[in-house]
Amino acid sequence: TGLPWTVVVRALLEQPHARAARERLAGVRLAGGRYFLLADGHDYYGIEHGATQAVVTQLGPRAAHLHTNHYFDPVLRRREVMIPGGGSHHRLNLATTLYAQQRPRDAEALWSLLHARQDAPGSLSVDPPPRGDPSASATCATMIMRLHEGWIRVVRGAAHRNPPLELRIDRFEGGPPPA
Repeated sequence: TGLPWTVVVRALLEQPHARAARERLAGVRLAGGRYFLLADGHDYYGIEHGATQAVVTQLGPRAAHLHTNHYFDPVLRRREVMIPGGGSHHRLNLATTLYAQQRPRDAEALWSLLHARQDAPGSLSVDPPPRGDPSASATCATMIMRLHEGWIRVVRGAAHRNPPLELRIDRFEGGPPPA
């Protein structure tokens, strides 16, 4: 057994900066696998964490810090349980391919890539099923950030269902934009 995610997140949020949060996370045993994006406008870490092992998969402000419900790291991925007939692994592979093909250069291009419609070819967003099956996959939220500018855009579900919210957060403003 390990620590619940909520306990770990609280401990990370108490840290003064991303580097300290990364150091705090090192060696923690979790109750299950998680992905952490630790960023403060200066330092950026994408960390995939299994119950007993953490892997830094993305580093630096120019890296695309993408999160899915599956591991990118091949060692962690070997331990992952696949749900037969699930569509989220298909979306992971599709997102990886689309990102490599399109190479979005700004927030608008990335937002557009993430909101390809379910009924369109190359879909990443999944609407809830009409009858509300609680076990069905659906896009719960999408968020993009430019922390060095203190800017965040988030939407509940997919952008074609709800208007996005844009936030300014001074706490995370860093130095100059990444080169």
